[in-house]
Amino acid sequence: MNWPFWILLACVIVYVGYQQWWLRRGVAHVSVHDIKALLDTRKKFFLVDVREPKEYDAGHIPGAVNLPLSRLPEESAGWSRDREIYVVCGGGQRSVLAARRLMAMGFAKVANVDGGMRRWPWATE
Repeated sequence: MNWPFWILLACVIVYVGYQQWWLRRGVAHVSVHDIKALLDTRKKFFLVDVREPKEYDAGHIPGAVNLPLSRLPEESAGWSRDREIYVVCGGGQRSVLAARRLMAMGFAKVANVDGGMRRWPWATE
């Protein structure tokens, strides 16, 4: 039996799991079903897609505004801090980072769309 390999594999799994937990902690999460329900009821909210323009152009949630993660700090500086903001990306990594940045900037109502566009089963624009 190759014990060093299995020990190394276990360490990698624990490390990746811890990294994911640490990144997601302190951030509110909503499902794509929650976002669809908000869209269906025409509730007013701000949906920010932090993917790059090419990804956004390939398909995005109706009503989402494209604002790549790299431009988020300067573009969001003038927004109301009480604005209800949902952040989406391709799979959930960049949107969690974006949500954390917005929260650090003083935005109170920020949530990550869990799983991102990968979990969005409905039509896109």
